[in-house]
Amino acid sequence: MEIAGAAAGEVTKSILSHLEREISYLVHFNRNVQNLRTNIDQLIATRDVVQRSIDAALNNNQVIREPVHVWLQKVEKVQEEATQLSNEAGLVNNWFKGWCCARFSLGRKAHKKNLEIQQALLDKRNTFGDIVSDPKPTQSLEIVVDGDFDDFASRESTTKKITEALKDGEIGLIGVFGMPGVGKTMLLEAVSNKVKKERLFDEVVMVTVSQNPDLERIQDNIAKGLDLRFGDGDTSFNRKAKLCERINQGKKTLVVLDDLWERLEIAKVGIPHKNVNKDCKVVFTTRYRGVCGKMESDVSIEVTTLTVKDSWQLFQKRAGDDPHNSILPGAAKDIANECEGLPLAIATLGRALRDKHETVWNDALQQLRKSNFDGMSPVNSSIEMSYNFLSSEEKKMCFLFCCLYPEDHKININNIFHHVMGEKLLRNADTFVEARSMFRLIVDELVSSCLL
Repeated sequence: MEIAGAAAGEVTKSILSHLEREISYLVHFNRNVQNLRTNIDQLIATRDVVQRSIDAALNNNQVIREPVHVWLQKVEKVQEEATQLSNEAGLVNNWFKGWCCARFSLGRKAHKKNLEIQQALLDKRNTFGDIVSDPKPTQSLEIVVDGDFDDFASRESTTKKITEALKDGEIGLIGVFGMPGVGKTMLLEAVSNKVKKERLFDEVVMVTVSQNPDLERIQDNIAKGLDLRFGDGDTSFNRKAKLCERINQGKKTLVVLDDLWERLEIAKVGIPHKNVNKDCKVVFTTRYRGVCGKMESDVSIEVTTLTVKDSWQLFQKRAGDDPHNSILPGAAKDIANECEGLPLAIATLGRALRDKHETVWNDALQQLRKSNFDGMSPVNSSIEMSYNFLSSEEKKMCFLFCCLYPEDHKININNIFHHVMGEKLLRNADTFVEARSMFRLIVDELVSSCLL
């Protein structure tokens, strides 16, 4: 009897508790609805804060975390349901005050939806807090082809040779050589994008070696391309070992070493030999065929000059000619031919002479012929003339300041601006803001003239 009485008491207590909770939905109807509206406002405010963080992250090329996407989808659904419920509750208050069943049902739903909103806010704090994104992996970015690259017919065979060599399992080191200004770098940039899109390689890294190679700088640039970080106290041996270990992770990796002047010991950099890792291939560019021999490349491929037809097409494009109604002076074709099929010279002169008077074109042709006769390369001649065509001494001085930096150096534009201001070259500017604006226009013209 005692056990039965105790059991009956627990059942009664449970029933009363349930009845009390159910009655509260009706009694506290207005409070639950008001709480619902407050929670909706809080949820919308939190969502807007998260969305602003997402927009800022996307502007900085970052990747939004997957839990953030899931949370936003959940918030959108909860907000829509809660808003609809709030509207229904408003109608009940206004028109059906005597309808207890409706108030009870909606009060119950409002209470549960409040709990759901609070859980959504809690999920946000526990899952990702204020961090909505991660830096985008470097390998997800496409290599930007600098300068003027056009897929000419005269380049097809060279591109095909390089691609086939990359596909060959027995070839690990490929040398690409050609004279300065022939377009080796741009060709390799285009090929790198092509093989990456075709998934021939999982990772593609391109770094500049230059005339005076800096081993640590080369290692840093390769590591950056592979999202690898060296420690501050890492020795040369540790850096090499870490880089080699990273490349040996099993992914197909292509390393492009641009502008070699002498033999580079790639093992000292941390690039594994082809006998150790057949999934890692190395392509290098050089202006000297002999470097290919010193590097003991498995295959050497020459990048030749453009054909006369391709040279003229490129020159027309850069000089702003209309292919259906030619507007270029008579000297144009002769100038294009004097560039000897070198894309850099063609693009530089084409842009420099764009919209110039015919007398300027004729004078440029004479200068170009004289320079070529004196043994100066068409590339150097075109750069010199492009410099001479600059419309002001301020622009020329800005260019000369840039020439003070080492080859392949990444020039900080603010440093050049300070030099220009220090030399008081921008005399027509009345304010600092106006001076900076004038300076940006100068830099833009130097870039458009192929000088930078």
